[in-house]
Amino acid sequence: MPRATIKIKPPGDQFDDFFRKHPDDEFEVLASFGTESGICVLMEVETQNAEAIIEDFEEAPHVQSYDVLNCTEQSLLIQHVMQQPTPYQMLHSTEILPNYPLKIQNGWVIVETFTSQEQLSQLKAAFEMNDVTYDVVSITSIADPTTLLTDRQRRVVTKAFSHGYYNSPRECSLTDLAAELEISKSTASDILHRAEGHIISEFIAASGMNVD
Repeated sequence: MPRATIKIKPPGDQFDDFFRKHPDDEFEVLASFGTESGICVLMEVETQNAEAIIEDFEEAPHVQSYDVLNCTEQSLLIQHVMQQPTPYQMLHSTEILPNYPLKIQNGWVIVETFTSQEQLSQLKAAFEMNDVTYDVVSITSIADPTTLLTDRQRRVVTKAFSHGYYNSPRECSLTDLAAELEISKSTASDILHRAEGHIISEFIAASGMNVD
């Protein structure tokens, strides 16, 4: 199942106007859920001017109500209710669940999610039909763990893990592991080395790391 990163621009000038006033502040949506009157959003803001943000929440036309849960000199935790924006409705209609927290940068909501190609195609079609501005930043394929290793590699790695070979400090030596598997120490070492190489290679590829 691919991991997708999508940037979504919520429709309406009120969103742009709100975030344009605070270009240096960092907004994160920690959670959200639907209510009878709209969507309830828990948002955290790293800011040097919490009072100004609270004033803008007071005047924002898209905010129906809000509660300040915590306020310090450098951060603000605020819960507010707003009408469900179109992108939110479309994410849920295609059964795509975003991974929280969601970052908001320059008025763009950045969504990371695990989804199928079919669901992603449905979401893109829904966005385009409703003139929602979006950008698919990246799509990373996640390998099926059942096909990543051979049966023998999976057996040896599983046995090593269950016996504490990967614990710190180790609870099982390579010699003990080889004896448990009834293979030679060199064979156990070779199988583990190949399996670990596959796992690490997949991790590097999935994370998009630059190894140059």
